[in-house]
Amino acid sequence: MKLKKCVTLMRATLDHKLRSRDDLARLNGGTLLGSIPKKSSGQGSSLVSELRLDDPRGEAFRRLWTELRFAQVDDPNPAILVTSAQPKEGKTSTGINLAITAARSGNRVALVDVDLRQPTVASKLGLENSVGLTTVLLGAADLTELFQPWGTDELYVLTAGKMVTNPLGLLDSRAMSTLMNRLNAEFDMVILDGPPVLTAADSLVLAKHVGQLLLVTAVGEVRVNHVEEALRALSAAEVPTGIVLNKVPGSAAESAHQVRHSSWSATLRDVQPTDLQLWDLASTPRAHAWATEYEHLAPPEGLHTATSHVRSQP
Repeated sequence: MKLKKCVTLMRATLDHKLRSRDDLARLNGGTLLGSIPKKSSGQGSSLVSELRLDDPRGEAFRRLWTELRFAQVDDPNPAILVTSAQPKEGKTSTGINLAITAARSGNRVALVDVDLRQPTVASKLGLENSVGLTTVLLGAADLTELFQPWGTDELYVLTAGKMVTNPLGLLDSRAMSTLMNRLNAEFDMVILDGPPVLTAADSLVLAKHVGQLLLVTAVGEVRVNHVEEALRALSAAEVPTGIVLNKVPGSAAESAHQVRHSSWSATLRDVQPTDLQLWDLASTPRAHAWATEYEHLAPPEGLHTATSHVRSQP
């Protein structure tokens, strides 16, 4: 019996995968922004555009998008870098679905594949990849010639393009800085699909160009110490880092949503606003963002009148 316990303990120590929000809470750095349910075996596509409106994964991405809007409401930099600690945690699918969700909300969105080592955006979206980001950075074509529109909303995709011998040098070039300045000026949201943090320094170089970092973490697949190492590396960029738990089992994902929803509801109950306070609350960027993104839904109690005033303002 003692031997069995020792073996179990050793296995847990050597194979300590991140399996819950509790594991995440013990780490320093990063704020949990969302939980994406694991794709069911019956779902063929991972794209939210092909899911039913009431699908939990689609709703999870809408909640994540809203959380990001709130987090960036006072930040003039609309760019987000999506990365992960290790490969195959779902960072590319998360970035793509976030871009689709943002575009569906009426935003002009640029999705750029900056993973020049293992680019997969083009293949996942069925797009051409013979030219792309590397073509622009090498000065062989203008940006406007290479953007590929996707879907019926204002989503424009810049694929990675042909492989280069020195991806880090290209991403750390003046041409990349110029490109990011242009993208930030022309789009409401810029989403970069970057390489995993622990496999290359590329994402650390790219972090200086964005206003928000998003670390996608696959539950039950990535080791806790790898997540901790990635967070430590990203902290050097001094850019807000949000964490997205990906591939979460259904019950755990719902539990995480209930915790966040309860916290938001409790905040509203504590306000108990008068009419004047309601107007003050509605005048905040957070309330305005809520009104814009979720005006098709019934708002939380106490915000209905306020947000309707916000939407009616010139």
